[in-house]
Amino acid sequence: MYKLKYLTLSTILVISLSLAGPSSDVSARPLTNHGVSPTLGTAASFSVLGATAVTNVPTSVIGGDVGLSPAAGGNYAGLTPVEVAGTIYSVDSLGPDGLAGNNPGLLTTAQNDNTAAFGFLNQTCDSDTAAVVDLTALSPLGPGVYCADAFLLSGNLTLSGSGVWIFKSRATLTTSANSSVTGGDPCNVWWRLESSSGDIGTGSQMIGNILALTSINMQAGATLNGRVLAQTGAVTLNNNTISGPVCVAPPVATSTPDDDNDNAVRSLPNTGGAPIRNEGFPWGLVIFGGFSVIALVLGGRAYRRTHLPKQ
Repeated sequence: MYKLKYLTLSTILVISLSLAGPSSDVSARPLTNHGVSPTLGTAASFSVLGATAVTNVPTSVIGGDVGLSPAAGGNYAGLTPVEVAGTIYSVDSLGPDGLAGNNPGLLTTAQNDNTAAFGFLNQTCDSDTAAVVDLTALSPLGPGVYCADAFLLSGNLTLSGSGVWIFKSRATLTTSANSSVTGGDPCNVWWRLESSSGDIGTGSQMIGNILALTSINMQAGATLNGRVLAQTGAVTLNNNTISGPVCVAPPVATSTPDDDNDNAVRSLPNTGGAPIRNEGFPWGLVIFGGFSVIALVLGGRAYRRTHLPKQ
């Protein structure tokens, strides 16, 4: 009789443990943060922003403003106001727009906002590799933060779905002639070139905002639905079309970008997903605790009946 009770109690405990376990892993969410677009501030009105020089082989078509800072306006070459829908700004009256474009205060603020956006883009990598990556091999590619020593584009890269794409290169971005990026929203596609320059090949058709620590070279006939923003180097143009899209303010980030993410190496690509802890009330533990108390009480009674001397 008592053996039957012990067997029954053991069975109850096993069942309660099996009920308690799954209650802590009942849902899933993506591991990737999919990136957050920065706010460009005053730099948003600029289709082209250079630091040491802005040179052009006519005729280019630029949809927004063009800026040069901190170099003097005399470091513009080949660019005329007729090619620019906005204003050509300089730190003095020596730029192509003369006195009309003389606005050193605006340019200083724009470059500061450019630097801030560049820093904000240093977000946690969803996929990371210590090699040169040809993005064409990853097409189609969903939203995420992708990192590599350098990026190449030998053909077409299709951005699939909706969201934010951030490409972090520790050095360069180099596109082959007539390569292209299609899909995606140019307001939410970002190219962050950390230590070197961007070289956009002849006839390439690109999307997004190219933020380079040093220089950006747009070769003959290359087009960009986005912006080229250089912090410390030059922007070189050659019969290019750069639109400079008008974008709404991005959502506020819910977490601080991780500046120490470059030590993590992950496979390409990684869209991820993992179990998470259930944030509801832990009913499984309550059930387990209740059965444990019952087991102790019944066990104590059974012990007294079998071991205590009979009166």
